[in-house]
Amino acid sequence: MDASLVKKIEQLYRAEAKGIAEIRRHLRSYVQDLFTGKTLPRETERRWYPTNQDIMNCVNSLKRSTLFSDDDQEELKNFISSRPEGDYFHYRQATEDSSFFLAFQTKWQKRLLARYGTTVLMDATYRTTKYSLPVFFLAVQANTRFVVVATFIIDGETTERIQEAIELLKKENPLWQPSNFMVDYSLAEIEALETTFPDARVYLCDFHREKAWLEWIRKESHGVSEMKENILKHLRALAGSNNRASYTKALEELQKSDAWLSSEKLQNWFTSRWLSIHERWVRMHRDSYMFVNTNNGVERQNKELKKYLDGYRKRSLSDLVKMFFSQFLPDMYVKYCQENVQFSSCYKKYSGSIPQFLINRPRRFVTHVMKRFSCSLTENDISDLGGGSFLVKSEHSSTKYEVWFGDKNEAPFCECSDWYMNKLPCKHMVAIWRHTKWQWNDLYTRYRDNPLFILDNEVVTAITPVSTLEQPSQTSEQFEEPIPSAQPEKTQLNSPSKYKDKMKIQGKCVNDIKYLLDLVYEQNDVTTLENISQQVSDITKKLSPQTEGIRHRNLTPRKRKSTCTGLKNVKPSKRRKLATLFPKKHPSSGRYGKKAEMLKKYYSIKYNLNHSINDKSYDNSFAKEKPAGRTVKRPSITWREVHGITLTEEDKEILQLDSWLNDKHINSALLMLKSQFPHMPMQDTIAISNPHIIKTVPVSCETVQIHHLGSHWVVSTSIGGNVKVFDSLYTSMGTALRRQLVNLYQLYFPTDRGEMDVDVVQVGMDPFDRDFDIIIVYVLCW
Repeated sequence: MDASLVKKIEQLYRAEAKGIAEIRRHLRSYVQDLFTGKTLPRETERRWYPTNQDIMNCVNSLKRSTLFSDDDQEELKNFISSRPEGDYFHYRQATEDSSFFLAFQTKWQKRLLARYGTTVLMDATYRTTKYSLPVFFLAVQANTRFVVVATFIIDGETTERIQEAIELLKKENPLWQPSNFMVDYSLAEIEALETTFPDARVYLCDFHREKAWLEWIRKESHGVSEMKENILKHLRALAGSNNRASYTKALEELQKSDAWLSSEKLQNWFTSRWLSIHERWVRMHRDSYMFVNTNNGVERQNKELKKYLDGYRKRSLSDLVKMFFSQFLPDMYVKYCQENVQFSSCYKKYSGSIPQFLINRPRRFVTHVMKRFSCSLTENDISDLGGGSFLVKSEHSSTKYEVWFGDKNEAPFCECSDWYMNKLPCKHMVAIWRHTKWQWNDLYTRYRDNPLFILDNEVVTAITPVSTLEQPSQTSEQFEEPIPSAQPEKTQLNSPSKYKDKMKIQGKCVNDIKYLLDLVYEQNDVTTLENISQQVSDITKKLSPQTEGIRHRNLTPRKRKSTCTGLKNVKPSKRRKLATLFPKKHPSSGRYGKKAEMLKKYYSIKYNLNHSINDKSYDNSFAKEKPAGRTVKRPSITWREVHGITLTEEDKEILQLDSWLNDKHINSALLMLKSQFPHMPMQDTIAISNPHIIKTVPVSCETVQIHHLGSHWVVSTSIGGNVKVFDSLYTSMGTALRRQLVNLYQLYFPTDRGEMDVDVVQVGMDPFDRDFDIIIVYVLCW
């Protein structure tokens, strides 16, 4: 290899170029620049076009020249000793008598933990190095994003080792006073946290709870998979209970349901696994000042970390820790600083329409409150009960919600669904600010001065000039190949037949372990449980191979199934065409909850625009679902005919179960309303999506129009000459809805300017404020 290329590789290595392929690409460009105006060398000349192995050898040589020791643990120890004062490390090497342990925290992480550490999320991520070591993150919800505030790496997820890490971090952060923790269903994590912080409460993540429920119910051996929707409806009602009365009612309805009475397995599972710890997942037990319900924030950080590690399956432990301090943590803090500065009035002047109390606050908070200022509530809709307590009428129904400004004994609240979901000022609270003497400053101090609602002034005032924050951060990574040790590892590859046998045995072991878990929860004899615990411990020790005192994980390449089987012998051009026939990934894949269930059921609905909605063949062209290439079983029992639309017994059951409505419900109700109010120019939901068919609403007419947006419906009105949009999910308008509104209400545009004001009103989703669904059900069942 030419000496100039070696120097170029060294420059790229110092600049942290990402992988061998990127270095090779830079070298080819460098060679072309060297031979500008000259004849390029042949690509077979390794002097100018080195192979991947040549580049790899050069990179490995550069790595070895920068290392203190070939031993990974010694190299890590040397790196820790070279770190500046202020960063916290607690490191213990793995030996025959002690397990590996590493906990670290930077100076800025300590400050953010003290500032936002009232509620802390904890989760572990895996497969980050060649060792079988979980990496634990402690994360907090900051004012602009979720931030990792501490990290520890331990050899095994036992209560003792997790508790050791938490106690060390507690000692290092004397100002840290957590009130709440959010974790997965891990008994080791729960016990460690409650032992270290006996006054704090540990809650279960809603996402993982929903996932665990769905996985258990779906399993055919449990015998309740056919009653999935009914069971989930009862379980979700139980989890969403806001008070003791609603919890008791939901529990009674569950225990009276057919699924509960017919399945002893369901009773044993739910009673022993979930009801016994209901204070960890039922909403009424959540802290009033807790603004998160899932661990998705720390899961996001895990995914960000994997981006830095993408493709580096054999990364050493020292490389991982170096990457934390050179890239991952600095990039995270720079983004936090950027957002705090960019949201301040020092960076950009605020609009004059924004109230003074919203100046210099996080964008999410400002946007949330400003959208609530568009509500039409008046002074007559508010009743002052005295002492900071009010009754505010719903904007769309006769329901009244109690609003409380809070005191030292009870946090501020509103009974509406908006507050229930976000715990941020709702439109009822905003209406009180607009029409009474009670203002933002009258809210209880602990809520009003929450750091989540305030910019970090220490960052805003310290960073000058602002332009220094706008420099893009480096997110490049180190190289994949580990430094060869004195005795290189040997990986024994299994033959195809042995590989299949191994997979079968592993699958059987996993199923037996899952069944053993159920049996353990059903076992009450202490002696038997102690014997099981000892046997499991012996098996665990036997299956834990050690290298350098640290367990290595299995790095044997996995045999992946081809997604396009049968296309191996097809030409590439034709293969690309055939590949388009395979179903793409469903948007609800990996998501759990009621909204995800709706997406799975009603996604990818196709319509035939050549058929009128009044055509009696409409039912035959209804909604073909293609989430996974399966054929939908259509019911043949007719419930009733509504203006040419056939409603089936399944459609009737949807109304009775308070489930998500489909397009037949919406269009049937629309036609019935149109027949009762013929003076209103209501149009078909399919017609208004076609600019060549849609009819413009005259200014002299007032109308109510339903809009179909994929798997979602919204309502727009022009009553009183003002265009309003009522939406149950979103507070902003997409491109499709904007086009429909422009074509429908183009005569409402002022002549002096080319824009029109549209008020977006968010309709609640709780049973007391689902006005849109209630109207549709009432019209169909009348």
